[in-house]
Amino acid sequence: MKITGVSFVAVTIAVALLTGGCGGGGGGGDRRLPTRAEVSAALLREADLTGYDQIQPDKEAVPPDGSDRPKCLRALNDLDYGTPASDTAAQARIEFGHSQLGPWIRQTLRVYRDDSAAGKAYERVLADLADCGEFTITWSDLARSGTERLRETTDPRLGDRSWAADIQVELGGFPSGETKTLVQRGRLLVVISHAAAPDAPPRRETEDITRRATDRATRALDV
Repeated sequence: MKITGVSFVAVTIAVALLTGGCGGGGGGGDRRLPTRAEVSAALLREADLTGYDQIQPDKEAVPPDGSDRPKCLRALNDLDYGTPASDTAAQARIEFGHSQLGPWIRQTLRVYRDDSAAGKAYERVLADLADCGEFTITWSDLARSGTERLRETTDPRLGDRSWAADIQVELGGFPSGETKTLVQRGRLLVVISHAAAPDAPPRRETEDITRRATDRATRALDV
């Protein structure tokens, strides 16, 4: 069985270890949810990025199931791997890679019925991650564990409101870094996980990718 990490970067590093490698608008009212195809069409494309190719997610990978701070584990796992109830939001994901050791990009796009529902989901994530400065990640069926350190940053300032954090991962002696951003614009939630080993990509690059993702989704879904 392959393993994944609580953050996007831990996924790739964990799999590499096991295989022996190194490795605004749109306000009120209960509105129709778009189809998955419509949400998928609003995701980033290779043409929006420089030096990245789309990659397929590993369907055999599984996330960690243990932590000394389970709320932190659930919150970050949900952003990268979770699926909201079909009657509350429509969702699509896409992944890109630059090389074997990154950087990697994972985008999750969720569209809720209205701005209020998206806002509540945004606030719930921030509340769940409020006390997640450092925590362990473990797999019950594998003799492997790691440590994640999360530090909230002040940028980017995107959409109606946004949140970002630097995440450092230590897994099996392999360090890696990630910047995770969450943006609410109207009834949209845009999540970008931008990771590499041993260090996270430049934050300015992550902000540019997040801005492009948010603007593309806003235009495509007429938010």
